[in-house]
Amino acid sequence: MISNRSLSATVALFSLLVTASFCEAQTSTAINRAQDYLDSTNNAKHIIGIVHMGADLTSFSYVRRGGVTNHAGESIPGHFYLAYDYEWNSGGYGETRLAFLCDERGNIYEVKNLGSSGVLQAPFLVANGTIKIIGQLLIEAFREEMSTEELKQVQRMVQNSDSKGLLEMGIGLRQAFGTR
Repeated sequence: MISNRSLSATVALFSLLVTASFCEAQTSTAINRAQDYLDSTNNAKHIIGIVHMGADLTSFSYVRRGGVTNHAGESIPGHFYLAYDYEWNSGGYGETRLAFLCDERGNIYEVKNLGSSGVLQAPFLVANGTIKIIGQLLIEAFREEMSTEELKQVQRMVQNSDSKGLLEMGIGLRQAFGTR
């Protein structure tokens, strides 16, 4: 006969395994969602087109996954990053590594430049210089899909020449609408 103590320990262990499996499945689903977006050639062209405006995407590849920490260095549960290498050409060959920070559902919410060979074509440099010119075109292109608050946020980013912020918002919208 199994004692109450053994039964309790078995139930606790089983609960822990089920919870761990559920968390892993949830994390796997989130990772797959983010990777589905980032593995699309069309989305990679969109990303590199803003990061290195005017450059042509040559190739891109997944590099690694890791955890995300807050400003105090504490791990943010469920959040992760996916790093990708992009090779591009803009009158010369260039490479850029970007990290895409994702929440527990696989929504990409921030893009970080981890390094680039671009000097004259540094990440976001050309885009920041021309964002006010094309900003209104972006606003008009996505006006129907944005809430009033999102529209105000985009207008603020255009005014401040924040192409990185616009890229992050654009990724969010494209990901939400399943753009591949």
